[in-house]
Amino acid sequence: MTLKAKITQQLSELDHSGALASGPQAIEIVYDGRQLDCEIEALDRLGCAVARMSVTSPVLASASLERLESIGQALAARLTYLLEPIAVLETDAEDQSVQMRSQPPQREGRQASYYELLAKQGRLELRRYVKQPGQPRTQVAAHLTREVLHRLIADLIEAAG
Repeated sequence: MTLKAKITQQLSELDHSGALASGPQAIEIVYDGRQLDCEIEALDRLGCAVARMSVTSPVLASASLERLESIGQALAARLTYLLEPIAVLETDAEDQSVQMRSQPPQREGRQASYYELLAKQGRLELRRYVKQPGQPRTQVAAHLTREVLHRLIADLIEAAG
């Protein structure tokens, strides 16, 4: 079964089960030795609200910091279809991670909204945040069309390979 077919099947099962009425639901997909974990908050015919998404991979488990930086740069160049472009923000040698964020973030008045993508040994994680001046950031769902969700999952799984 193709990756797109697996995603479509999982979303269809989630949609028809009615489980989202009781709160966010996780979908898990294993593809080519990589595992996607995605928490869905809402789903309709056209799109969904994704609370978080991560891809784990044995290939990433032993990735060097240089390899993670390379993955970060490749993802920054590839994920041009999100609301804001992603750019490498910080490389942490001690934590063996690369942090990417929306550059620039989306602004509404003084509020900033942005994606944060972490490339760490073992996994890639994507979340969306809202930040008000003087307040801690708050994690929010990323609203994606089903088409963008399929593409994003495929790009993250490929990058984790």
